[in-house]
Amino acid sequence: MEAEGAAVGLVVAVAARRPTRAARRHSCARSRSDKPSDAVYAIVAWWFSQYGSAPITRENIEALATQIGVTLPNRPDSTLAKAKKDGRALFRAVTRGAYAPTVPHGEVFLKKEYKVQKGTKTPPTAND
Repeated sequence: MEAEGAAVGLVVAVAARRPTRAARRHSCARSRSDKPSDAVYAIVAWWFSQYGSAPITRENIEALATQIGVTLPNRPDSTLAKAKKDGRALFRAVTRGAYAPTVPHGEVFLKKEYKVQKGTKTPPTAND
């Protein structure tokens, strides 16, 4: 549980874009932004750091946002569906409502922008 608390702190720091000690320690401090879409990307970056390219659903994003107390856009899944950088899609639809980072563009974006490494854990199931 302690590791999850630290990860949630990292997501909060990245999502809020405030330079806290945890954010500096993890090189995630960025210019401050209050855009709800940034919170979605920060949550997806944390998910990627834990579970790699495992798909994340709208429910996962909303649950994590509620847990850490950040504001999300009305449709976080739509934010992922429309995310592009240099004209390249960052996420792909795996199943209805579940998205995963594209290879290599989405993964490189998360690694560079949020300074995270690809995780290897198994994502939680609905029963967990």
